[in-house]
Amino acid sequence: MKIKICGFNDSQSIAAVGHEDIDFIGMEFRDNIARHISNMPTPAGTTIDKPFFRLEESDGRKGGGKSVRKEKGKGYVGVFADQSPQHIISCAYNYNFDYIQLNGGEKPVYIANFLATTVPDILPDVKIIKTLYVGADNSLPEWREYSGLADILMFEFTSPCPAGSDRLHVFESYDGDMPFLVSGINSPQEIMRLKGLHHERFLGINIYYATHERFTSADLARIRFVTEKIRA
Repeated sequence: MKIKICGFNDSQSIAAVGHEDIDFIGMEFRDNIARHISNMPTPAGTTIDKPFFRLEESDGRKGGGKSVRKEKGKGYVGVFADQSPQHIISCAYNYNFDYIQLNGGEKPVYIANFLATTVPDILPDVKIIKTLYVGADNSLPEWREYSGLADILMFEFTSPCPAGSDRLHVFESYDGDMPFLVSGINSPQEIMRLKGLHHERFLGINIYYATHERFTSADLARIRFVTEKIRA
């Protein structure tokens, strides 16, 4: 089971978790999230703040920002929601991440147009993660329309799991060809049940811990504790 952790907004935290046993590192660009990479307003919308860092294949300095080494085997993800394609392209190009995660109400036509204008000329290798939300009724949202557009789906539960219930049965109805992540799973008991989910397209879990602005050693300790429990 792969592990994706979101909530990183500076070069130090990204470099620190690059050595941990996780598979996807999420960088937040949503303004309503406590730990996000800030943007500057412009007449055309927003642009990335400076100084910014850039993800590179090796350490070093590049331009006016700090270069962060990409660790092999990890996917670096920029997380957005209902933001302009121009802003996402600017961030993807400057930060050089591998995946664009769309957490808003982006429709298939939005993704199709985005890919048509960026691949292969601007972002030749970028992949799309589309987040879809599982409501209180615990039924899967419509996902078929994203087939051929998203590389990975992320199903996020929006309400707590009722005590004693197993809502993971919802994935028995998923017969798509896109691998999927599961998010919104927070209790240790449900994480253990997720480890036992046997579905050929199940990819792994998404975890978001950042509730304050700065990454601390306590965050790193929590990441290590959770990943050790999941890997055990």
